[in-house]
Amino acid sequence: MKRRTFLRGSLGAGIVASLGLPVFEAMLNSHGTAFADGTPFPKRFVVWFWGNGNHPEEWAPSAAGEGWQATGMLEGLSGLEPYINIVTGTTLPTNTDQGLPETRNPHVEGAVGILTGGRPLMHESFDGSGGDWNFMTAPEPSIDVLVANEIGGGTQHKLPTTAVTQLHGVASGKPGTAVRYISHNGPYNINAPTNTPHELFDTLFGGGIPSFKPDGPTPEALARASVLDTVRADAHALKSRLGSTDRARLDQHLTGIRELELRLRATPMAPPVGGSCAQMMRPETVESYRQRAQLFADVVSMAFACDLSRVATIEFSSPASHVAYPDVHEGPLEIGGSAHSFHEYQHLAGRDEPVREALKYFVSTYGDFVRTMQAMPEGDGSLLDQACVLGTSELSTGENHGFRNYPVLISGRAGGTLKYPGVHIQKSSDVPATQIIYTCLRAMGVQSTEWGTDLFRVTEPISEITGPEFS
Repeated sequence: MKRRTFLRGSLGAGIVASLGLPVFEAMLNSHGTAFADGTPFPKRFVVWFWGNGNHPEEWAPSAAGEGWQATGMLEGLSGLEPYINIVTGTTLPTNTDQGLPETRNPHVEGAVGILTGGRPLMHESFDGSGGDWNFMTAPEPSIDVLVANEIGGGTQHKLPTTAVTQLHGVASGKPGTAVRYISHNGPYNINAPTNTPHELFDTLFGGGIPSFKPDGPTPEALARASVLDTVRADAHALKSRLGSTDRARLDQHLTGIRELELRLRATPMAPPVGGSCAQMMRPETVESYRQRAQLFADVVSMAFACDLSRVATIEFSSPASHVAYPDVHEGPLEIGGSAHSFHEYQHLAGRDEPVREALKYFVSTYGDFVRTMQAMPEGDGSLLDQACVLGTSELSTGENHGFRNYPVLISGRAGGTLKYPGVHIQKSSDVPATQIIYTCLRAMGVQSTEWGTDLFRVTEPISEITGPEFS
């Protein structure tokens, strides 16, 4: 059976639904380690980004090498340690960190530096006033785009991008992109994220966001429709060609899709705006960000399992983290009777207990995504065996805009190109954090001899976290 086998059906009015399938035994070699023709399982890559850094003093595990334990800020990763490589002690050499001229907004410097290996560009219209972040962009494609160009070209959806919390604002009419978006194709050219799992599901599993015809299904009806209902006949025909194990796998896959549909359907959706289901968003006032992030994890992992996509970007929060986190704090963060966003509160309060709990929460939600991929079987292992899930932020410390002991997490085995079991490696502060990112690029098959510019430029991977298939 061919790997790219799809179930298809009609939603009416010429709209076709297409549902990808998981890996069946009929597609594999006798050991379940590759496809029958010898082709290895595809690699997957995820950028998981949160804003405003972490807590360097509680970031590094106490033990180096194998057998490290997730404690302190990393306690939400407990049990995942064999699948995680963590490199501590590195520095992101931004202008702010180095005390160089042309220092710009540190949140933009950090996001651009860690994700593109360069310094942000300033729009020619900037006259020194109005907030420099309103004018800044990335100089080069971000790492997710580089990897998608390498491994995602043959899939239906090359690079789904999502945002869990509200995006950072940019002044009306201003060209800046890098404080609001983390995925860039080049200067002022972004991959805009969706912030509703409903829209992402429709895009990945519903044949794309259709143009609605006057006599066709309404956006509301399509959103409530079941993809499974449309492909039922095709699924029945396929079952007759499968062995008992693969029939059970198909049933499990379809059940998973149905459960995901029901979870999405159970959440309230606002009326569509402008006749487009891309505007069908759940009210944020009644939604948990963690639950939203989990739905994104479910949808993306299922899309990976169906080989509809191989690369995804999750912007949990924008650089600076100018939002509140009701999952963590029952009421507003207040100082002197005034409520503040998490960003502002951390500047005023430092790393007090409410801040520490939020920093742990960021890492824990990253762990939720990793666990979701680990729970998705593929061959004799799971999706995580073929994945690299990069978790990072734009700073090491939010309250003072620090860039030392930079927070970077690397989860997954990436088809044997990343070390397993995972290790904790301690580096000195003169090692740029971009060397970790370059290691991910190489693990994903991007055969570049260098990455980054100026002080961000690196030419060697971190060999201590590479696996036997790394080249």
